[in-house]
Amino acid sequence: MQVASILINGYDWVFNFIARFKPYLILLVALLITSYFYLQHQATQAKYQTLLNAPEVDDLIIYDVGKLSDKQYQTQLRVLQITAVEDQQIEAKESAYTYSSMRKITMDIRVSMLMTDNYFKRQPKTLPRQQLTSLLNDEVILEVHRPVGTHALGGVVRQRFKEPEIQYHGPNIQRQNQEAIYAYSQGDFVTARDMFASAAKTGHAWAQYNYATMLRDGEGGEQNLAAAIKWLKRSAAQDNPKAKAALSELCKTQQCN
Repeated sequence: MQVASILINGYDWVFNFIARFKPYLILLVALLITSYFYLQHQATQAKYQTLLNAPEVDDLIIYDVGKLSDKQYQTQLRVLQITAVEDQQIEAKESAYTYSSMRKITMDIRVSMLMTDNYFKRQPKTLPRQQLTSLLNDEVILEVHRPVGTHALGGVVRQRFKEPEIQYHGPNIQRQNQEAIYAYSQGDFVTARDMFASAAKTGHAWAQYNYATMLRDGEGGEQNLAAAIKWLKRSAAQDNPKAKAALSELCKTQQCN
């Protein structure tokens, strides 16, 4: 009986306490909930800031292009996927689709839409790295995600590594040149140019020719006709027929002596 009496009295005390201080308790709970979500938001923003301070290839940036427009604001969400990181800027491919809600973006990522051929625009987008922080602070950039392996947000967002196929079956195959050809076929001209350059320096005639044509056409970097002529000459000196033809054509408009 004594235990039951204590429990009843305790219940009455708690009930009376809640009834007496109900407005304050409601306010306290509201403040705790608000504080929780605020701290969660701050932690998430800090995480996004860390990723933007040290961006990596294949990072996903979800941003609201509507906030960059001079017209009346309308939500226009797009996805950026970083393709190259330089000292002063990043280069990214931009989704060809515009979304009205984050839920639709997440749904497309989960079904691996980013891996389809026409999901991204052909023309890359360039952003100054120092501008990324201000875009996050202005809530233009809404989310930043770094893939774990090939996945992010429940979907495949990065190409799985594939052993490059041999593109040339004749003599004197050079592995780095083949890998560069594969990168070129995937549209990654910056990587292809760097790899052709490395292979060319080993004396490989076809790598020298491939590197020279990228220099000539300004693919994967600035056009450099003088360097293109130099590497075409080296390749032609090894009896590369394509290098000889390209050099002859280029020398019609450029000084080759």
